[in-house]
Amino acid sequence: MILVYKEKVLVIHIKELVKNHNISLRELSRRADIDIARLSELSSRKRQRIDIDYIE
Repeated sequence: MILVYKEKVLVIHIKELVKNHNISLRELSRRADIDIARLSELSSRKRQRIDIDYIE
């Protein structure tokens, strides 16, 4: 049996999110309980992937 999984992409525009909600990246970090450094890397696109557990 061969199982084929299609990779799905979830795009979150962090810069637009903080701007639209008038909050800082630090505040988003606090609310989402995600490390500020990780959010910063995602926001600046230095990091392309994030563990799905963070999203949940």
